[in-house]
Order: sequence, then structure tokens, then C-alpha cells
Amino acid sequence: RGGLLGEIAEYSSKLKGKNIRSFLILAAAQEGGPVSADVVRFAAAVEILHTATLVHDDCIDGEVSRRGLTSVNKKFGDKNAVLYGDSLFTSAFSLLTRIETVDLVRPSLEVVQRLVWGEVEEEHCLWDIDAARAKYWDIIQSKTAALFGLATRGAGLLTAPALAPTYHDLGFSFGTLFQVVDDIHDFLDGDLARGNLTLPLLRAYEDATPDEQKAIRTAISARGENGHIRTITEITKKNGGFEKAAARSQEIFRDCREHLTGLPRDGRPFSVLEGILLAYRENFMTD
Repeated sequence: RGGLLGEIAEYSSKLKGKNIRSFLILAAAQEGGPVSADVVRFAAAVEILHTATLVHDDCIDGEVSRRGLTSVNKKFGDKNAVLYGDSLFTSAFSLLTRIETVDLVRPSLEVVQRLVWGEVEEEHCLWDIDAARAKYWDIIQSKTAALFGLATRGAGLLTAPALAPTYHDLGFSFGTLFQVVDDIHDFLDGDLARGNLTLPLLRAYEDATPDEQKAIRTAISARGENGHIRTITEITKKNGGFEKAAARSQEIFRDCREHLTGLPRDGRPFSVLEGILLAYRENFMTD
């Protein structure tokens, strides 16, 4: 459609990301020939859902940029950005209703509900070390892993229903890995400044001395003052928070490889998905 929504959509199309969820869908659906129209619809729907969540996230967080360009909310205003995000949700579910061979509407709705829960809980845990420690894994699995799991499970349901649970577990683990690695990279580039207390700090806090834990709590209570951010960062580095978070990401990577072994080794999905996993480790993970 035209009008302002069309203008926003055209601009949003320039904010290109990794499209990793759709790549996983297309990889899992590889059967030696062209993928079906339903697989393409599902891949598009999942990417549109993801884009909708990003547009809403940027409004909530007051972001001014996204992938090197001005964010949709900054360029067009929060109200128009929220409405654009709403239109993306309706577009995604419209695509899902056109898939007649498998019901993917219900599981997609469940994942969106879980995602919203994760967003609300993340906001609730800002600047709260105890809440963050208690809910970190539930939040990232709701916000990120659930959509990855939906992507691979849906591909399985469309092409190899008996393997759908294995595909789900692989995608869910990969989504968990994706968020942990993202949290390591983003710790100093935004998460900490807005009070999102993620795995590097949480792992460092566990091994901190009582005095260091007290200093972290005092710094958190200052809510973003530069000197206190520096204190948290220094203690996190001193106690190996980044290394410990990276080690946990390697454990999750091994979980992904284990789930992958549940797929036929002589099948094309196995080789393509293994290639994606290995490329991800090579390009984004640290030892």
C-alpha cells in the first residue's frame, strides 16, 4: 500500500539485518530441489514478525539508530512507528493463514505471546541485579530463542514432520546462543547504559567478593552515571565475566551440534545447517 505506511515500509527495507531466521528455515527445508511456496511464505512471515518486534523495541528503548541508519521511530515518530509495527504483525499473520498444509498460526501466536512476556520482564529487570539473575535465561529464551525455535520447527513441519521436534530444539538452542553472543558484544555498547544487566556481569557477580558485590549494587543504584558504569565494567573484567560468558556460549554451541546429530547425516539440511553453525562460530564467537 501507498501513503505514509508505504513510505515507512520502503525506508525500513533499507535496514537490512542478517536474516538468520529465514536462512535457517530455508536450510532446514532443503530437499534437493526448490523449496515450496509455503516454506517461502513461512520464512517471510517469520522475518516480518522479527522486524515488527524490532520496530516496537526501538520505540520502547528510545533508539535513534538501527543498523547504521536512523531508526524508524526517530525518523517518523514513535506513534507512526508503533502503527507500522502493528501493520507488520498483521501482514505476517496474513501470510501464515495462506499456508494451508500445516497450521502455523497457533504456534506463531504462542511465540509472540511469549516474546511479549520476555519484553515486559526485561523492562521489569532493568537496574535490578537480583531480578536479572533470577530471570535472565527465561527472558532471552522468550525474547529470542522462541522465535528461532518456531522458525526451524515450522520448516520441519512443512517438510519432515517426524523431525520437527529435533528442528525445534536445534533452533531454540541456536537462538539462545545468538542472544548470549549478542549480549557479550553489546555489554559495553548500550545494554549496561540502559540498565540491561546481562550474562557477563551476572557471571562476574557470582564470583565477586562481598565488597565487589556491594560496589556493583551501589553502582547499579546510580542508574547510568558514567563513573559507576566504569566501576561495573572494571569488576566485570577483573572477575572474568566476558570469558565466562564466552565459555557458556561454547557450551550452548555444543548443545546445537548435539541437536544437529538428530538429523540424517546424509541429508542436505544437515550439511547446510552445520555450515551455518560453523560459520556463526567462526565470525561471531570468541573462545
